[in-house]
Amino acid sequence: MSFVPTFWRDRILRAHFLVNLGIGVLIALVFTVTATTQWGEVLLNAAFDVMVRYEHSSLTADAQGKSPLFFVEITPQEYRQWGEPLITPRDRLASLVETAWQKGAPVVALDVILDKPDLLDPAGDAKLRGLLERMLRENARTQVVLPVRVGSEGDLRPHLFEDLLERRTADGRKILHRAAPIVVASESDLLNRFWGAYEVGRDAHGKPQIIWSLPVVAAALYHDARSGTAAASAELDRAAAALLAAGSREPREAHGSEGEGHHVSIGTSLIHLSALQTGPAPEAATTMYLAGESHSLPYTQRIRFLIPAGVRDRRDAGNFRPGLSPDSLAGRIVLIGNGSPETGDILATPVGRMPGMFLIGNAINTIVSGKMPVHLPAWQHFAIEALIIVFAAWLFLHFHSTLAQILSSLVFIVLLVPFSWAIYQQWGLFFNFLVPVLGMQLHKTADGFEEMIASRGKKHHHHH
Repeated sequence: MSFVPTFWRDRILRAHFLVNLGIGVLIALVFTVTATTQWGEVLLNAAFDVMVRYEHSSLTADAQGKSPLFFVEITPQEYRQWGEPLITPRDRLASLVETAWQKGAPVVALDVILDKPDLLDPAGDAKLRGLLERMLRENARTQVVLPVRVGSEGDLRPHLFEDLLERRTADGRKILHRAAPIVVASESDLLNRFWGAYEVGRDAHGKPQIIWSLPVVAAALYHDARSGTAAASAELDRAAAALLAAGSREPREAHGSEGEGHHVSIGTSLIHLSALQTGPAPEAATTMYLAGESHSLPYTQRIRFLIPAGVRDRRDAGNFRPGLSPDSLAGRIVLIGNGSPETGDILATPVGRMPGMFLIGNAINTIVSGKMPVHLPAWQHFAIEALIIVFAAWLFLHFHSTLAQILSSLVFIVLLVPFSWAIYQQWGLFFNFLVPVLGMQLHKTADGFEEMIASRGKKHHHHH
């Protein structure tokens, strides 16, 4: 004999249950439709921020030690001692890069723009140039990432060492790389939550170039150093060519879309790339290409802040060399930057304000650790939503709407929040636990409205 719930045999209860199911389905549809709106973004960010802040606040020294990043910070005290120069002294940068090279770092990334000569200290420029030339001559194994800027009109700003960026070592390897230090803030609250994948800049001949972001370039070079191959770098070259070819072949309107098949694999991390946008260039006669709006931002390009600004693996710029043994930086990505507020590079994030170099460092770490957040697979997401809808319908059938909401909220807090945290912590899978909670509130409102209609119907019938 098949089991049939008692309420199903009662026509009124069955109808009430079906109405509750319908309300649940309607609520699910509303959240699905509004997911891409600003309201949906705010809701998604709120849920993600809970995870990110808790993860950041519960970091241990052992967890921090697993990161391959090593930070060399020009501290506020050092910056003031240097006289708060508008241009970071290039001779000091040269000393820091040389130390990282001599101590075995496979990747050195600078979070310092080098687009203008230092007119007050040309000898400093010469010292840094001399070091980079020596690294090319001596076939250095250390890869150096140098930030570049794309101007407001889409022009690739000249680099102080532009000629060196095109040169290779004596044994034919490329060790100097340009990259764009891109982090992205949410439009709703201007908190920096994401890393960008690439920018598009026109070179001196007006030809568009893909400029990969600093986190992507550093992560790719680090993976190549560990694997002993150039696989990730080759992936970047392939993807850049594919993006530009698709952009020139299929002019697009000024809105973002995912490029078909455009992606980059860096170790276990798969980065989906948005197709190019096109628009009129300032000269009007030509087309200007822009990086497309990335649909990966809400999930895979979200930064996990697993490294605090006071990380153990960091040193002040003035105290970098002492105590470092040979090869002490082997297997590390050395990130050099300025942590002084006077430079204007202190950015707001979900976990508080921090220097831009630590924001970029966390972005690099998110990629190389393979911990990029991902959306829960659609079938699993819908299966969980279906269970929640049925459970909510059963609760609102057997209990008063207020009590049903209290009971459902307790169940979600006890079960759903820990479940969401566990799959996020272990696999980076994200399930928005705030949706069911808000859904219960809407369910209560709809149920109360239904009770009000039913009550009025009874009064009207009694009057007659």
